[in-house]
Amino acid sequence: MSEEGITPNSVTFICGLKACRLLGDIDKCRQIHTDLVKGGYEVDIRILSSLIGMYTSCNQFEETQVVFDKAFVKDVVLWTALIGGYAETGNSKEALTWLERMQIEGFLPNPATFVCGLKACCNLGSSEEVQRLHINLIKSGFEGDSLLITSLMNAYSKCGFLSEAQHIFDEVEIKSLPIWNTLIGGYIDHECGQEALDNFRRMQVERVSPDSITLVYALKACIISKLMQNGQCLQIETTKFGFDRDYFVGIQLLDMYSKFGLVEEAQHVFERLPTWDVVSYNALIMGFAEHGFGEEALQCLSRMHEEGVSMDAITAVCGLKACISSGLIRIGRWIHGQILKQDLIEQDPIIGILLIDIYVKCKYLLEAQKVFYGMTNKSLIAWSTLLMGYAFSGEWELVFSLLGEMQSCGMPLDTICLLSALTVCSHSGLIEEGVRVFGILGKEYAIPSNLEHFNSMIDLFCRAGQIEKASGMLDVIPFQPNFVTWTTLLGACRQCGDIQVAKQAFNHAAVLTGNKVDLLISTLGVYEDNCWFLRQAVGSESSAEVGIVRARAVCH
Repeated sequence: MSEEGITPNSVTFICGLKACRLLGDIDKCRQIHTDLVKGGYEVDIRILSSLIGMYTSCNQFEETQVVFDKAFVKDVVLWTALIGGYAETGNSKEALTWLERMQIEGFLPNPATFVCGLKACCNLGSSEEVQRLHINLIKSGFEGDSLLITSLMNAYSKCGFLSEAQHIFDEVEIKSLPIWNTLIGGYIDHECGQEALDNFRRMQVERVSPDSITLVYALKACIISKLMQNGQCLQIETTKFGFDRDYFVGIQLLDMYSKFGLVEEAQHVFERLPTWDVVSYNALIMGFAEHGFGEEALQCLSRMHEEGVSMDAITAVCGLKACISSGLIRIGRWIHGQILKQDLIEQDPIIGILLIDIYVKCKYLLEAQKVFYGMTNKSLIAWSTLLMGYAFSGEWELVFSLLGEMQSCGMPLDTICLLSALTVCSHSGLIEEGVRVFGILGKEYAIPSNLEHFNSMIDLFCRAGQIEKASGMLDVIPFQPNFVTWTTLLGACRQCGDIQVAKQAFNHAAVLTGNKVDLLISTLGVYEDNCWFLRQAVGSESSAEVGIVRARAVCH
């Protein structure tokens, strides 16, 4: 245009600034700024407002301030552009400061100004500021403005003042659809499903037709409130209102059925969607994976790949979970390849953890190590997953090497991490290793031992038939033994026939159950085949037999 000698006007400059804003091209914006000053347009309020909007969107607040300060005339439009620019970019305190200064300098805010101020309040989550603006807009006579009512209700909802939002709503005589949606959406944001559904039903009673936003909120309310039948009824209503082929309503229906475990219904909704994208595939794959349909989830993932839809981090997580739940963990290699191609591993920490888990389950420890050491941010869960993989594979040198590495990296070892290692030792019969793990709790890592650690050690010795060592732990345990402590010991005594220790364990366990012998016996899972042992432990033939009869009745 410039090359052809055509002089731009105010509309041209405004369009150019809008284009710069969309592109985020600050250099081009500065060039246009220079041109409009040369053309004498620096007095045009509309252009200055666009210029302020452009600079704030690019976080160039010094230049924003220069434009505003140099303006010959500052009217409510220019003030609103400045306040809105700060609010839109998350500089909410500055937005409210300028709103206050505007009023001090004698300029009266218009509804658009108040909307910008309320947006700033939402960002801050400040109910006090919302209330202050509420009073101001009432004084200004704008309490009947539909857009302001919607913004005010939204601000109160965001700050958790749902009752105030409901009160404002109830006071409105003519309730537009956006006002209904704002109220219902506020309840959804705070997981108040029943209240959202109540207002949705009230909306229907008042013969206000919903749009796709309303129906999406209503379906979310059914999920929150776990009202599956209500959700199924809503699907009929979506057809009634002509939204059965709407993408957003369809996605929410798909999500609802997936969360309720109705995978066939979810798949039916999926097939009727107007388009299949990563969002819709994720909802279906997640539904399969979360409800034990691992193979179906992986088939869906394969179909997604064949149709050229690229996976994202959510797809990767769901696919890896499906591999684990279905036992088809070798497919994780292919998913890993896709993750690497699309550079997804750092987008969600759980991806790396799941990959480590898959590889250690296959005993591909080298691959697990590659994933682990390739992670930029290694969480305690990632360390623990690799640690447990080493333990389950019997690689005890690697276990203790990794524990040392955790210490040198400043990674705080927790009780859960070492408890897991103790549990593996117990179930694998690794007594020496278990004693070693237990010993490093306080000595090397200053981790205070707890009752669960002592119970694990008792279990370790019991499984190895070393009743004396197991009962000896009771002499050094600094905690009050619990039901698990005594039943673990009692179960081991039953195997080796140690009546004396069994009596002690049985009596203590019985006290902890309120002397409910039948409950204790059913917990142990022993009946007539161990009747003699129980009689000896209980010390009463009739009590043991009555307990067995009652326990059998409960369990069968």
